[in-house]
Amino acid sequence: MVQKNDGNMIPIMVTGASGLLGSSILRNSPPNLKKIGLYNTEKVESIDTSFVKCDITDKENIKRIILKEKPEIIIHCAGLVSTKLCQENPQKAFLINDQGTKNIVDVFVSLPINPWIVYISSDYVFDGRKGSYKEKDLTCPLSVYGQSKLAGEKHISCIKNSIVIRTTFFGKNISSNKISFVEWIINELKNKRTITLFNDQFFTPVYSGHLAKLIFLLIQKKKRGLFHIGCDKRYSKFLFGLKVAEIFGLDTSFIKQESYKKSTGWEIKPQDVSLSNHWVKETLGLKEISLNEDLKMMKRRRG
Repeated sequence: MVQKNDGNMIPIMVTGASGLLGSSILRNSPPNLKKIGLYNTEKVESIDTSFVKCDITDKENIKRIILKEKPEIIIHCAGLVSTKLCQENPQKAFLINDQGTKNIVDVFVSLPINPWIVYISSDYVFDGRKGSYKEKDLTCPLSVYGQSKLAGEKHISCIKNSIVIRTTFFGKNISSNKISFVEWIINELKNKRTITLFNDQFFTPVYSGHLAKLIFLLIQKKKRGLFHIGCDKRYSKFLFGLKVAEIFGLDTSFIKQESYKKSTGWEIKPQDVSLSNHWVKETLGLKEISLNEDLKMMKRRRG
């Protein structure tokens, strides 16, 4: 699926190309792909990717680009991901995460090919009361962000060749204007500054580079449907910080712990959004998805 039989390159389009995951997907893509990266505000450069400015909330804009490029695969990473911004502006959150996704789907299904679309959703579609969520578990998002991502999922179901991925990921931003959670931990500890992390909020993070490879493996094997992708064990934010410090050789004494209920707006933050990765491992024949190995992979790639 990621290479045509006649040797020609398959056109693939990645939305949110200047973001952490979108850029990682482009960097970790298989060879022989014609890569088109869509960005909204921050342009990036790459010798093997064509970048196009695009506002996914503008249906005519996205229609013009898709009809011109005729991608056979779209990996839709773009979205408003700040839970705080989504909560403060629900209209904007649904415009981007819900309507923006619908705009892409409406144009994509009109293409005269048998297209594939991958939608990157979130573990925040769950209320966090149970943890170890499986694909069949009922969703119940607490926040506007989770609600808007779940709304986006529903538009994908009209496409036969579609994949929805619920996940949470870490990695390095290509933008100097953004810093991810793991980068913040590393930078603070390197500068010997004390940080406080939650000891009772749990997740199953996966390295963005590893996630990108798993996405392409699902496409290559022509797998469809809903998949939860995360590491094998659940971690509190505090234990995640300790693991980061261990792998990167940093001083753990600067890491303090407290309850997430001491944070502002904790009521809309699900306590345990850990995901069961059993189905994706069975589907792809994987033995493990290890946080240790993912952090080591990130460390190697940081140079």
